[in-house]
Amino acid sequence: MANQVDNIQILDESDPYLVRSIQASDNLQISSSLEVQNDVLVTGDLTVQGTTISAESEIVRFADNHLYLNDGYTADAAQTGGLVVNYDPIAATADTVNGTFTAGVASTSNPTVVTTGTATFSAGDLIQVSGAAEVSNNGLYEVLSHVGTTLTVRGIGVTGTVEDFTQNQFVTDPTVQGAITKVNVSVLRAGTDGNWEVGKGSVTGITFTELSTGGDVDLQDAYDNTTGSPATITTNATHGSVVIAGDQSLQVTATNGLDVNTIADFDVTTFDVQMTGTNGFSIDGTAASNVSVTGGVLTLSTLTTGDIDITAVDDVDIDGDSVQIDATEGSNFTVTANTANPEALVLSSTNAGAGAGNVEISASDEIDISSTGLLDINAGANMDIDVTGTYDMLASSTFTIAGTGNSSATADTGDLTLQTTTSGDVNITAVDDVDIDGDSVQIDATEGSNFTVTANTANPEALVISSTNAGAGAGNVEISASDEVDITSTGLMDLNAGANLDIDVTGTFDMLSSGAFSIDGTGASNMTATSGDLTVSTATTGSLILTSAGDMDVNIPTASATAFNIGDGTNTYINIDSTAAAPQIDLDEHVNLVEGAGIEVVTSTNLVAGELVSFAQPSGQLQKSDANTGTLIDGLCIGVSRGAATSGNPAQIFTVTGSLVPVLFGAAPAAADNGKPVYVSATAGQGSITPPGPPAATRVVYIVGYLQGGDGVSTTPDVLWSPQFISKGAGVS
Repeated sequence: MANQVDNIQILDESDPYLVRSIQASDNLQISSSLEVQNDVLVTGDLTVQGTTISAESEIVRFADNHLYLNDGYTADAAQTGGLVVNYDPIAATADTVNGTFTAGVASTSNPTVVTTGTATFSAGDLIQVSGAAEVSNNGLYEVLSHVGTTLTVRGIGVTGTVEDFTQNQFVTDPTVQGAITKVNVSVLRAGTDGNWEVGKGSVTGITFTELSTGGDVDLQDAYDNTTGSPATITTNATHGSVVIAGDQSLQVTATNGLDVNTIADFDVTTFDVQMTGTNGFSIDGTAASNVSVTGGVLTLSTLTTGDIDITAVDDVDIDGDSVQIDATEGSNFTVTANTANPEALVLSSTNAGAGAGNVEISASDEIDISSTGLLDINAGANMDIDVTGTYDMLASSTFTIAGTGNSSATADTGDLTLQTTTSGDVNITAVDDVDIDGDSVQIDATEGSNFTVTANTANPEALVISSTNAGAGAGNVEISASDEVDITSTGLMDLNAGANLDIDVTGTFDMLSSGAFSIDGTGASNMTATSGDLTVSTATTGSLILTSAGDMDVNIPTASATAFNIGDGTNTYINIDSTAAAPQIDLDEHVNLVEGAGIEVVTSTNLVAGELVSFAQPSGQLQKSDANTGTLIDGLCIGVSRGAATSGNPAQIFTVTGSLVPVLFGAAPAAADNGKPVYVSATAGQGSITPPGPPAATRVVYIVGYLQGGDGVSTTPDVLWSPQFISKGAGVS
């Protein structure tokens, strides 16, 4: 987004009370609270005259390399200054705001706030107020007392604060919002002697200790003086390595054990890892690793119970002079792959010498070879399957019998049956022709069926149903149905008759096309209903288009108040009244093509021509517009009275933007005023070229249009109707 430079509009309090762009000489003053919900960039100095700056950000950045505290302090007396951190809130000691924050009064009463709980906090507790509606009330305070639900803090009033880093005053606010929590704080400050010192605690009377400036400390001191977790001892080039030497052992008896997160080099005579109880151990590495012996046997075993689990993300390679894998229970050797490549379990035996390389599979009982996919048996020579009795091939799923040359399934005698026994279709598919010959052919079905040609050629293809008889008998085609006969075509359906085509229907004749339809004639034609209505319509979407190459005649009845209507079925938008007494055209209730267009609404007050009107609440009737009543709806002008009207009766008003309409003024505007904006006046019903005057808090600034007919004589000159709301006062509701 581009930078917006001085792109703020304000209300110009000088004539003519329009909005304008901000300029460098403007001084914007906002007496109410201002909330900015995104970044703020201040390129000049930022001066805060209040006593509290609250920042909820987790990141605070300063370009200056030093923070200067106690700015403006000039008294010749030492004063502390530093940083306070809430490092550990005490959730068990907390409460919520349930009433008013009340500011303290000097020498009279300390600040108080009403809480939900009673006696939650004790005198001297350090508490944090957070989430208060008035952000100045958020911060760190000292408890003076908590009696009932009234929590009193030290500060302005009778009892001052003990610490110099706590807040001492509330801003009175009745909003019930906020949390109160006892907290542990850590303070780093410069003492009155200038030396840095630290202190911590959750109650007042914190003891401060100067930071050490040198001297020797032992390992325990280094651990004790390290705050936070973990306590870290860091080596560097200046101090060298940490060496533990002597004639005594180094023992680690910590409950959480010894955690070494770096290179560990053990050069010992004997290395024995013995886990006590039921504890296990783990040896892990992030690069190539090994466990080996240079001589003797390497044993990997479980002594009494437990499995040995060897798992690798990549390959497991077992090499040896011979490999024996023995088991006393059911076992498996399985490949479970998840790759895009074909993976195989290979059992092979090769012998580069003179001996054979056999694979022997033997079982004391059955051998079960199964495959969820293809079972491929390849032999170097022929494979004969000869069965003395019946050969039964049964597949629990599908089976395929395929050949690469002419093939057949033949029964020398008896029937040849191709069927499904319980469910499923019989599909006969051929790349070329399917030829079914027989003495007679019956195709029977118990459900809806079809006989379809689906072609994909450049030649016309047809489904031919024909009957011929070379003998003396007839060759008929019979199409019959117990109910309807439906002849459907996705393309052209062509009915050609040698003479006329006459369709006579005893009942109704319904012609429905899912697409377009056309009824054409080459001579004079007609579409007539001898009785009843003739309806030509589009049902859901689409326009109704009537086109004539010659004249178009629309004949309507005479002496009818509703001779010709155009509407939406409920409202009439155009009506032609052909009665002899009052022939007229009505466009949506009221229209005057010379002066403008508008609507007709009941008025709640007497009106004269040119008066500005607005809607009254809650009746919705008309009332005179008034810019200075303190009510917004009174100043929102919606039209101009066309003529005189009495209260309780319909009044015609001009409302169409862009019309020239006469507007009533208190005094005739001059010709020199033409082009000026016309405002709703503080005089009910009138317009004015001067914006409504004070008091500003109760006025509505509303432009109804621009003067066009000012001549210094007429008090109802023409105004180009172009209403627009400009502003309202703070007291307008």
